[in-house]
Parts: sequence; structure tokens; C-alpha cells
Amino acid sequence: MTALRQPWVLCVLALAGCGSTAHSVLPSSSHAGRGAGTSRATADARTAYFDLATASAALRGAAAVEGVDGRRPSSRAVAQLTGTARLLQGLSPADPLLRSIADQLSAAIGAFMRAQARDSLRQAGRAGLSATDSVNRRLARYIAGHPRAAPVIPE
Repeated sequence: MTALRQPWVLCVLALAGCGSTAHSVLPSSSHAGRGAGTSRATADARTAYFDLATASAALRGAAAVEGVDGRRPSSRAVAQLTGTARLLQGLSPADPLLRSIADQLSAAIGAFMRAQARDSLRQAGRAGLSATDSVNRRLARYIAGHPRAAPVIPE
């Protein structure tokens, strides 16, 4: 059973490493010249959506290591999660659902870090996985209602 779990954990960690949590994928300056109104709002929503999805993946990667294997995530994963928490503090999407998801994710990361500090590894991991399940469902609901905000991912 452990052999089956390890590839899954590696995939989650690989996803958590995708993108950067140090800054938005599409910095504000890249929106200049796109026109005002809807296109600007859509670009901002796309950036916020991508940042939230990346933050969710970072939490999920760290939580999977603790929840499944009962061991601490690497110092790199913890640093990435700390950077993610800082990113979320500066994120203020215009859409109320995205704002609510950002708040939920910030709270989940804070709870995860506090539980980890208390050495409640499996509990922290399971709570982190549960939180990201909820966040990911809400992100999917957002994109279903706002398909133009979906990030463009090259094949």
C-alpha cells in the first residue's frame, strides 16, 4: 500500500511546485494596455483564480505528506507554504467568491502551520486535505460560472 501512495504524494508535490507562490503569475503591469472594464476584470480574476489554485496545491502537497505518511514536509515545502500565506495576504480579488476563497485558504494555511508546530502531524495533514477539497470545489464552482476567467494553460 505504501508503494501505491508514494507516486500519488510525488504527483501532489510536483503540482505544489508548479508556479510560483512568491508573486502572481500575471503581474499587474502585464494588464496595462488591455483596455478597461471587462477584459481588465477578467484578467484580474484569472490571476486571482490561478494564485488561489496554486496556493491550494501548495497546502495540499504539504498536507499530503503529513496526512498520508505522518512525516513533516520538507523545509522547501514549508518555505513555499509561508510564501503562499504572504501572497494570500496581498491578494484582494474583486469577486466576493474569490475573496471568500482567499480568506478560507489563509485560515486553513494558518491552522495547518499551528497544528504542525504542535506536532499534530496527521491531524494537520487531514485537516489541510479537507480544506483543499473544499477550496477546490469552490474554485470549480467559480470557473463554471465565469468561464472567461479560466486560466489559459498551454498543452
